[in-house]
Amino acid sequence: MKLESGRITTFQYMLSVVCYIQSSALLTSFFTPIVKQDSWLVVLFGMAVSLPVLLVYAAIMRSFPGMSLIEICQTVFGKAVGSVVSLIFIWFFLTVASLNLSNFGSFMRQAVLVETPTMVVIILMIVLCAYAVEKGLKVITRYAPIFVILAYALTLLGIALTLNIMNFDNFLPMLNQPISRYIQSTNIIMTVPFGELVVFLMITPHISRGKRRNSAYLWGGFLLGGTTLLFVVLRDTAVLGNVGSMFAIPPFETLRLVNLGSSLNRLEILFAILLVILLFFKIAFLYYVTVLAFAQLFKLKTYHPLVLIVGVMIIAYSTIYSYHSTVVRAALIRQELVIIWLLFEFLLPLAVLIAGRARGLHKQAKAGQSEQ
Repeated sequence: MKLESGRITTFQYMLSVVCYIQSSALLTSFFTPIVKQDSWLVVLFGMAVSLPVLLVYAAIMRSFPGMSLIEICQTVFGKAVGSVVSLIFIWFFLTVASLNLSNFGSFMRQAVLVETPTMVVIILMIVLCAYAVEKGLKVITRYAPIFVILAYALTLLGIALTLNIMNFDNFLPMLNQPISRYIQSTNIIMTVPFGELVVFLMITPHISRGKRRNSAYLWGGFLLGGTTLLFVVLRDTAVLGNVGSMFAIPPFETLRLVNLGSSLNRLEILFAILLVILLFFKIAFLYYVTVLAFAQLFKLKTYHPLVLIVGVMIIAYSTIYSYHSTVVRAALIRQELVIIWLLFEFLLPLAVLIAGRARGLHKQAKAGQSEQ
C-alpha cells in the first residue's frame, strides 16, 4: 500500500527543485565573508562541482524507478544495514529541517517581528507546515510555480531598481585570494543547497511520467535555481561590495537601499514576504520527507499519525541551534556541517548506487517497474 496516493507532474517536480534552491537566498552570508567580491565566481564553481553529485542522483533515479531513497537503501543493503543507513538519512532530513526552521526564526526576530519571541514564530510556522504535510505532497508543491515566478520577478525588479547604485569596480580584483578560501566556499555552495537535493529522491515514486526521464527535470530545476542564486549574488556584490560580507542577510540590505520615491521605497519588505514563503515551502517539504521516511522505515500504512510527533521533534531540535547567534550558527555550518554533509549528499548515495549496480538490483527494479 502506498503511503502517498497523490502524484505530481514533472513540471511541478522541476519547479519544486527551483523553489528549494531559491529559498537559500538567506544563506549567501555563509560564503560571502570568505571570498567577498569573488562570491559570484564561487557560485559558478559550486554549480560545476555539483555536477558529479547530480549525476549520482540521476543515476539512482534511473536505476531504481518507482522507489524512494529509504526503499532503495533497504533493497540494496538488506533489512538490518538498510535500516541503519535509512536512520542516518532521516537524521539528515531532520537536521536540515531544524536548521532551516532556526534560520527562519532568527530572520523574523532580526528583520520583521523584532518584539515577538522566536519560539512563537517557530511554532506558528510548524503548525502551518504540519497542515500542508497532512494534506500531502500535491498540496505542498501545488503553488511552487507561483513561488518561482515571484522569486524571479523580485530578483529582476531588484536588479533594475539598483542599477543606478551599482559599482562594477566592486568585482575587482578577481581571483586574488588564497585557494583554500575558494575550496571552502565552493564546498559550501555544493553542499548547501545543491547537495541537499538528495531529499528529492524521496518523492521519485510520486512523479507522473513525462516525455523525458524524471532526472532531466532534476537537471532543469538545478540550472534554473542556480541561475537565480547567481543573479542575487551578482546584484549584491555590485551594490554592497565587500561591505556585504558584514551583513547577516545581504539581499535584504541591498533592497533596503532602493529609494526611487515614496511609491518604490522599502522594497525589502517584499523580499521578507517572499523569503518567508520560500522558507515555508522548504521547511514543509523537508518536514514531509522526514515524516514519509519514518513511515517507510517502520512499514506503516499511513504517515499521518507521525505528523505531530515529527513536528515536535523539529521544533525541539531547532531550539538547540536557536541558542546560538546567527554569526555562530553560520560559522558552525561553514566550518563543520558542510564537511559532514558530504557523507549524506555524495558518499552514501554513491555507495547505494555502486552496491545496487554491483548486485544487479537495478535490473530487477526496472523489470518490476515495467510490469507495473
